Order: sequence, then C-alpha cells, then structure tokens
Amino acid sequence: MLHIPSTLRALYHAAAVMSSNCLTALIYTAVMLMKEAGVDEATARRALAPLARTSIANALELGPMAALTGPIARGDIDTVRRHRAALEQVPAFAARLYSAAGLATLEIARRQGLSETQASAIEQSLTKGE
Repeated sequence: MLHIPSTLRALYHAAAVMSSNCLTALIYTAVMLMKEAGVDEATARRALAPLARTSIANALELGPMAALTGPIARGDIDTVRRHRAALEQVPAFAARLYSAAGLATLEIARRQGLSETQASAIEQSLTKGE
C-alpha cells in the first residue's frame, strides 16, 4: 500500500490520471490521425494495439529510459518536421499533444545521451508556433 502525504496527493492523483486518462487521450488522438489518413477506426485500433501494448509493457518493465525508441530518441529531426507539417492538416489539439508529448520524450532522449545540437533542433521544431 502506498502512503502519500496529504500535501502531495494532488501529484499522486496527477500521476494516476497521466497513466490512465492521458493514455486514453493519446490513443484517441492516434486513432483520429489514422482515420485522417484514410484508415477506418476498427482497423486503426487493431493496427495501433500491438505498438501501444508493447510500448507500455516495455516502459513499465524496463523503465522509460530503456524503452524509448523512435525519431526523437534517434535525433531524427527530418521525421519530426514532417510530422509537424502533417499535423497542420488536422485539429489543432493533435499538434499541441504531439508537441507536449514530444517535449517529454525529448527529456528522456537527452538523458539517454542525445546530442544537444539534435535536441535543440527537435525542441525548436516542437515549439514552433507557440
């Protein structure tokens, strides 16, 4: 059983919300983007399920530092820029969510050893237009 001091319970609750409700919102947005790309919702959920399940399992079992992969972890600024450009065609909340999650991802990538040159370029792309 966890014992959380009353002064820190809001942080505990925010963590719980991020590990549940926010994941649901991320999946909702991913499905919406797949639908925008012409994939029906059921197929989108089926296509995303293995990736989401594996990512969550790895993050919980190995820890986020060991589990992180993808364009930000690789320092692939060109892919991040293409994503940002594509997200200009969909509801604005999706681009804001991508950027917010990307900045958190960037924090992990920096701790993994991503060069500051690559990190700065990615951060600039993620915050462009804010």
